[in-house]
Amino acid sequence: MTELNEFNHQPTPDDNSAHLLSHQAKQASTDGHLEMAAHLYMAAFDAGFEEGEPSQTALKSIREAWNLACSTEDRTLAEHVFQKMEPYLSPVEAGECGKKLRDLAFSHLETLGLDRAQLEEFAEAMESGFSAGPEPTAIFEGSGFMGAAFPLPGALGSSDEGEEGLVVAEADGPAPSGVLSGAPATGSERLTLSKLVGYREAKESVISMGVGRTSSEDYRELIEELNKRHGVSNPPAMDALLIRADAREDALRFAQAVAGESGRPLVRMRMDDGPQGLSVLSLTIQGSAAANPSKLTSVLERGGVLLLEDLDLWEPPYEEPFEDFGGFIRASVGRGARDVMDLIRRAVEHPSVTVIATVSRENSIDAFFIDLVTPFTVVEIDLPTAAERDDIWAEIAREHPSIRNVDRADLVRFTNNMPRYDIYMAATEAVEEAYREAVALGQYVPVSAANVFEKIAAYQPLESEEYQALEQAVVESFREDLVMLEDIFGDE
Repeated sequence: MTELNEFNHQPTPDDNSAHLLSHQAKQASTDGHLEMAAHLYMAAFDAGFEEGEPSQTALKSIREAWNLACSTEDRTLAEHVFQKMEPYLSPVEAGECGKKLRDLAFSHLETLGLDRAQLEEFAEAMESGFSAGPEPTAIFEGSGFMGAAFPLPGALGSSDEGEEGLVVAEADGPAPSGVLSGAPATGSERLTLSKLVGYREAKESVISMGVGRTSSEDYRELIEELNKRHGVSNPPAMDALLIRADAREDALRFAQAVAGESGRPLVRMRMDDGPQGLSVLSLTIQGSAAANPSKLTSVLERGGVLLLEDLDLWEPPYEEPFEDFGGFIRASVGRGARDVMDLIRRAVEHPSVTVIATVSRENSIDAFFIDLVTPFTVVEIDLPTAAERDDIWAEIAREHPSIRNVDRADLVRFTNNMPRYDIYMAATEAVEEAYREAVALGQYVPVSAANVFEKIAAYQPLESEEYQALEQAVVESFREDLVMLEDIFGDE
């Protein structure tokens, strides 16, 4: 066996260092010391420069080092060799080496428990851009976009074909169990301002900007006159809309209605919790024509809507390096994060793209994203007024007759200071409880006042006047039930 010190030759000006090191590397390879041979070939490459350019011996040595690194499946060594070799490769050769590095990275990540098929799908997504097909895509991230792109099978719901060849990716907005229409719209359903209940004041604010008025003949005539008198061909591009609400779900539902007014493709982005505690940027495309190219950017090129959900929860992409699986995620994420940020920036600047962002009043937005979506107009979604709450309970009663026997005035009063989403959730829970009780008894059971009051109380702060009134109302309802039972048993 060849001793290690035989390969530690220190090149001097008196010998041909590159040839000597190459010879020693060949001998080490023959003796089975493949990694050592690869390092010696790299040393031969470094020693084989003449007037700043590598000699033929040097180029041959670095290629041998590459072959040995790949044969040992040493990804770190192969990356090191590739860094030295890349400037002297043709584009085709560089591409082939890149594929080999990716394959080595996949093999390493596979040993850590990641699925090989998902990793390969990730690579295709990164090479071709974000898919505009029905399957949603996501970016697996650590803190601040530190991650890689993977499909999320079923994460955002199933996909199906709508009318006129539209491919729709269903999104699972933060909705109730589907009992009530207050849930964010999904699938092929297109929510518009005219279908939206409980947002009177907010609707007036966006209608004054021109949203939802394009079908009006008077509005079209007004635009024609303004274009003519001002000497322009089109109205000014609308600023990005920043929709703020106490409840995120209220802001999202309103944003969906505003997006639905355009009748154009909708691209939704939101940050979710992914595996192993990592954050996930999920993408969904709704209403994009099947004939469109596969890249996400093409969906917006002809005009569309970009919806950034819960932007106050997003973290900016960091510039600092971080430790990951040998640099594989770092290299992938740099491109993924840049693609996402570039898409948002171009969408904001595109006159035919409407950018909408939703945020909660409880949190502030990172300055990075404020700059990204500027210029923008803030649309405030206040807690529903008494009139808006009356509209909501009227809608619930139209869809669910079993709740009509409860005094609507009481429902409106007891849900004061409650977000719209919480109202729908309380009603949903009351309907479900009455349904389960009916199944158990084998007969129809309507939603009782005590039932719905109890559900509403769960969403009201304990110290609020509404909670105290609800407690009293539940007690009185219980007493009435006891009196009724006494009357029944007393007659018997």
